Amino acid sequence: MKKYLIVWLCFSFVYVTGAQHDSSLLYVTHNGNVYRIFPDRQQLDQIRDTGYVHQLVHAPIGNRIAFVEHAINGDPFNADPYNYAYSADFEGDTLYILENGEFHKLNATPTNILASPYLQASDPTWSSDGDRLAWTTGVILEDNGLGYFVDDAHLQYFDFQDEQTHRLNRDNENAYLLPDTGSSVLVSPTWTAHYVATLYGGFPQIIMRLDTIISYQDTTRLTITNSEYPISVDIVDVWTEDGSSIGVFYKQFNQWDLLNPLTLYSEALDTVLELVSPNAPETSLRWRYDGIAGEWQLFNTSNSLLHSVSASFSRQPITLSPDGKSAAFIENQTVVLIGQDSHTDRITSLDNAHGLAWGPMQWRISNYQMSNRDQQTYFAETDCSENTISVGSFGTFDQAFDFYAHNEPLRYLMHTLPAETPVTIFNDARCRYLSDGSLAETLWQVEADGLQGWIVVDNRPVFTEIK
Repeated sequence: MKKYLIVWLCFSFVYVTGAQHDSSLLYVTHNGNVYRIFPDRQQLDQIRDTGYVHQLVHAPIGNRIAFVEHAINGDPFNADPYNYAYSADFEGDTLYILENGEFHKLNATPTNILASPYLQASDPTWSSDGDRLAWTTGVILEDNGLGYFVDDAHLQYFDFQDEQTHRLNRDNENAYLLPDTGSSVLVSPTWTAHYVATLYGGFPQIIMRLDTIISYQDTTRLTITNSEYPISVDIVDVWTEDGSSIGVFYKQFNQWDLLNPLTLYSEALDTVLELVSPNAPETSLRWRYDGIAGEWQLFNTSNSLLHSVSASFSRQPITLSPDGKSAAFIENQTVVLIGQDSHTDRITSLDNAHGLAWGPMQWRISNYQMSNRDQQTYFAETDCSENTISVGSFGTFDQAFDFYAHNEPLRYLMHTLPAETPVTIFNDARCRYLSDGSLAETLWQVEADGLQGWIVVDNRPVFTEIK
């Protein structure tokens, strides 16, 4: 990397004693500053204090760590790490790479980040080979003193091969904003093997958007149907033997679904996904998330539970050593190091610690079964008693419908069927109900335009049979 700016480092030292751990450097953010820990000696050094760093994102292979630094005009110790972009002290975001102990500033955008309107960036996401990094950016604008919102939102990525930042052309204005009451929020992408996937909320469904990294011309949207609350869904990149897939986690059900982004085939898993070290996946400790308990759980290879850490799925206060034999996590303002034998060492007084990075981690399919909530208590599905259209009937509806390839758990939107499109009814209608007993939607399996799929209706359409 030839064009990076190398930033001066400053050091302070704290020593504690403990057991032997992997000697690779462990990094942590504390009060917005970056520290490094020598795990085998439990030595803590501050190495960056020029802004507020919220999260460290380790590449899935190698030793590159990415982060966003928030420029703040004021004392970073008083900064709110969650609402920084809407505070009076916020003065823009910059992306950095931490590699081999050096900080490298990325040329993230042609926008001048040192003058209002200031640039905001989402947490970055790595490609599976660790050679590219994607994120979304926008600018913070003030709406006549009534509130703040984001504009000029787009997806871009940095390629380590050509050392260039590539900004992709949008297919519509502000495609990477998540609307909110009185404001807008940048969405955070997840880089999978074939696409960059992004979630968009909406009640009672959410949309997963899959974009190729080359252009927006090849964009796929899937509707996630088996979730009552949009905030209860997360997605991750999953390593599988036949290629990378997308893991969809429903916290309210404690349920994983697996989606192949090439075939768009999805299936509900009987087991769970887990985070392991890709350097030693068979002997690594592994992290699993329990959505019902709301905690990260650390297991050894014998499936013995070593420790549990209360935290949300998206705020991952956990990491693994490169050799997979040790883990680190943040708990009660303390960085805890734990080995396979459950021996722990603690580094205390790290208030406002939000990010950890030690070694690469990779999501894999586990053979461990975790009890799931019964999804039928949230979405009961039955044959519709009011159905009056016979199976095999050929005719038209008086409404236009979105035409989906699947019914459950994810729907791939193929295209829209205009009103009066001839269709053949394949099965009796299915009615889906919310947990309060109210009708959520009615689904019909039909054949149209030479394709079989599903249409979803919110009221009763008029069907005219063609004989």
